[in-house]
Formats: sequence, structure tokens, C-alpha cells
Amino acid sequence: LVDGPFSSLDGTWKFAHVGRGSPQADEDTRACRIDFELRYAFASAALEALVSPVFDRIANTLVDSFVQRAEQVHGPR
Repeated sequence: LVDGPFSSLDGTWKFAHVGRGSPQADEDTRACRIDFELRYAFASAALEALVSPVFDRIANTLVDSFVQRAEQVHGPR
């Protein structure tokens, strides 16, 4: 966004095979860890003070929402 509430916004999703979750493992033992890193700064201090606590809670639900949707599409873990 050229204009908006953020002076910066950057997110990174990372998927890592864990335990017996190697790509060669059979389908029943595949697993991965999902990490989501979100870095942001609001354009104004007043906006940051007002919105930051709510935005933090919303951002923290993104991985959980991703996992729920993956289970809907691909079945439970």
C-alpha cells in the first residue's frame, strides 16, 4: 500500500519438516512446523497505541487459521 496505516509491513511464512516428516516418509508420518513472522510499524504513534494490541491478537491467530484450513482441505494431521 502506498497510503495506509502502516509505515512498514513484512511477513514471512516458513515450513520445516519435523521428526519423521521427511519428504520421503509415507503419508501417515509426514509432518511440518509452520512459523509465521510478522514485522510491522504503524505510521503514527497515536494509531499504534490504539490499534497495536488488537492487531497483535489478530496476527497471532493467522497460523491457527492456516492449520484449520489445511485440515479442511487435506484432512486432520
